[in-house]
Amino acid sequence: MAQSDDRAYLSAGKGDGAKKPAGKGAEWWLGEIARSRKTWKGYRERAQKVIDRYRDEREDFDTGARVRFNILYSNVETLRPAIYSQLPNPDVRRRFLASDPVGRIGADVLNKGLTVSNERDLEPTLAACVQDYVLPGFAVARVRYAPVIEGGAIVDEDVPTEYVAWDRFAMSRSPTWERVWWVAFMEELTREEFVAAFGEKAAAAVSFAHVSDGDEKSQDGDERSGGKARVWEVWNKRARERFFVAEGSRGFVRDPEPDPLRLEGFFPCARPLWAIETPGNLVPVPEYLEYQDLAIELDDVTQRIHVLTGAVRRRGFYDASLQEQIANVGGMGDNQFEPVSDWARLTDKGGLAAIIAEMPLEGIIRALTALYEYRGTIIQTIYEVTGMADIVRGASNPNETATAQQIKGKFAGLRLGERQRKFQLFVRDLMRIKAEIMAEHFQQETFAAMTGIDLLTDQQKQQVQAAISQHQQMAQMAQQQGGQPPEMPPELQRMASLMAQPSWDDVVRLLRSDKLRGFRVDVETDSTIQPNADEERQQRIDLVQSIAGAVQQFVPAVQSGMISAELAKELITFSVRAFKTAPQVEQALESLGQQGPMPPQVQAAMQQIQQKEAELAKREEAAHKLEMEATQSRHDAQLAAERAQRQEVEAAAAKRMLEMVERFQAQLEAQAAKHDAELRKLAQGAEEAVEAALSAASAPTKPPITEEQLQ
Repeated sequence: MAQSDDRAYLSAGKGDGAKKPAGKGAEWWLGEIARSRKTWKGYRERAQKVIDRYRDEREDFDTGARVRFNILYSNVETLRPAIYSQLPNPDVRRRFLASDPVGRIGADVLNKGLTVSNERDLEPTLAACVQDYVLPGFAVARVRYAPVIEGGAIVDEDVPTEYVAWDRFAMSRSPTWERVWWVAFMEELTREEFVAAFGEKAAAAVSFAHVSDGDEKSQDGDERSGGKARVWEVWNKRARERFFVAEGSRGFVRDPEPDPLRLEGFFPCARPLWAIETPGNLVPVPEYLEYQDLAIELDDVTQRIHVLTGAVRRRGFYDASLQEQIANVGGMGDNQFEPVSDWARLTDKGGLAAIIAEMPLEGIIRALTALYEYRGTIIQTIYEVTGMADIVRGASNPNETATAQQIKGKFAGLRLGERQRKFQLFVRDLMRIKAEIMAEHFQQETFAAMTGIDLLTDQQKQQVQAAISQHQQMAQMAQQQGGQPPEMPPELQRMASLMAQPSWDDVVRLLRSDKLRGFRVDVETDSTIQPNADEERQQRIDLVQSIAGAVQQFVPAVQSGMISAELAKELITFSVRAFKTAPQVEQALESLGQQGPMPPQVQAAMQQIQQKEAELAKREEAAHKLEMEATQSRHDAQLAAERAQRQEVEAAAAKRMLEMVERFQAQLEAQAAKHDAELRKLAQGAEEAVEAALSAASAPTKPPITEEQLQ
């Protein structure tokens, strides 16, 4: 059965009567957790009230006894997308931007691995964390190592991120996060879940009396079957070990495990997010508490507006003696007229204006106007407290100048930018933990499947080298027997092209040895907020312009010999490494001028050319001797024949050059036959044969024969 979570460790090595981690017993650790939670008790109560206020949880919701203005909901829904609105982009780069193919591929492997892993589960985790960040004011997330084990072997691996509820986290009572030495994560497990994780024997010693909100005990009232057990997973940094304790149990749930993830910072969670931080006190404070008095006053004003609005009704009195004449006035519709039986009497009274007295509404309307203005003042004051200027909310005053709006947006951006920066650091720390777990635990097969990077292993390189050598031997044997050399299989050609690249073993060794010391894991600036397409496009334009400008400057210098082509390539590559979006360009520049192994067919053809050139040299030497023996009497005839022969040879040479592109081997055979024909002509006359041999072989021009040599 496959195990796809790092809870797989729970079913492995189930043990009761475990050792005491770091010399402390289970009861001591439960007491330590209780003391830590007692310190945070006030925060948990206030945070729950804030959440209830955000959700508008109230008993009189249906009756409408009190009307509220939920400014908290408005602020939270404004801040959440401003802080986080899309999945961040990882940015893994070499710490030192030097020419290092293994380091470059290692950074690319981690970058692509993080991208694939983040797409699986990071989005809901960050969405929940940003909600906790702006609402209860405290957010935590952790990373797990999740191998999928089938038949005792790891078939897949992942590093999922997991949201940790703000009320299910505990840590040591320390003044700063850097001095926190233990953290704990709480889970509530049913009896079935507990037995599956820790075993039946451990479940017998645990109380299942806890009932969460919304849960119900079994109908027979058995707490062990209907309730849940609170299990704390404790990470002790001082002893670098992890263990489990359960509330209501005197012993450890399972044996402590020494440093399961082998992380440099030990904890599987990033530094939590505090909405309000005070030096020396890590107890969180919900931000709503900073303006809750104003929010209550805002509710009071809204309630008064609601009451007065209900009083704004058209009401009054009329003369009872004319009831028959005006009884239907209140129910008349638009453009409707009713007949009056005693019109003279109605007009004698002065008409409708004289017989109907309406209740005055001017005072109520003035009060409503003042209340609406006062409510706007309270809202603006809350915005000042929270730092959300109207320019951030997308509202503006048409009477304000553009400069005034920019100034307000700038000051609002200062406070909002700080929150965005904190959240980006939080995401960066999560990615660093994920990358460290990948580098420490992942197999090369997992890296290859996640990233799609095509590399060979050391063993595959040896096999490819042996296959290439065998193919070369077969090609040589075929040539010696006069046959056509066999073509290299396409798969072997593909693998041969990868021989110059580092192997998977090289990359994994680098990741295992250096882990993250040789890499810098970061989150691209502003990648957690709404993307700016213009900015990304401008970065690409800047990269292209930078390369084009460098090439334009360096090409004349290389042509004039001032600098070498290799130095120009290194300078251009050095400038490209400064761009985050240029790994493919850097790889292309590094491979510029590099040549892979020569195909066996070309190697065999080059050997044939060398053999023919050696034979030609010998024949040229013999022709030169024949030339020395030629007589002056045949000199004129030989010159005429030489001119005709030269024209014939030049035409034949041009034809042979065209044929060489399509049929290289056939050209070599034609060239050898041509050389043999030329040698036979040289036997008839030394000077004519030498000139024919020189033209056929394109050999360097020989010095002319002097009269002393002819004598």
